[in-house]
Amino acid sequence: MLNMINAGGLVPNKVTYTTIITRHCKEGKINAAFQVFDRMIDTGCKLDVYTYSILISGLCDQCLLEAWKIFNMMLENGLGPNVVIYNNLIYGYCKIWKLDCASELMERMTGNGCQPNVCTYTLLIAAFCYENKLEEANELLIKMLESGILPDHLTCFV
Repeated sequence: MLNMINAGGLVPNKVTYTTIITRHCKEGKINAAFQVFDRMIDTGCKLDVYTYSILISGLCDQCLLEAWKIFNMMLENGLGPNVVIYNNLIYGYCKIWKLDCASELMERMTGNGCQPNVCTYTLLIAAFCYENKLEEANELLIKMLESGILPDHLTCFV
């Protein structure tokens, strides 16, 4: 795809690169996404939190360790994670049933000044319910309500 853009005499920008990375991640083509990511870096295109977020999201479905490498690269480049990035990593842990790690990450998130949102809580509540850890799920629901976050339709469905 990038070759076609270049052949047309166009120079890809951050939006173009990020859009192509998004497409590759949605199709499960992580290697192709990494090739575009690397090319983006090689051309000096400035990466932003959104670009990292897309790649981390795609990696959480396939390789949580690689997602953490990208997370650390983001930190090294002076960018702080947002709630979407944390939610993707928490989802990655929930998906492999490492609920202690997911809960710990939520605490770390709060400690880093990034407040959990309804999605953060819903991910963890759903995972605890699925594992029949209803007391933990209820504690999270109470914590969510005490934080002033109202459940959405997905939280209520869980």
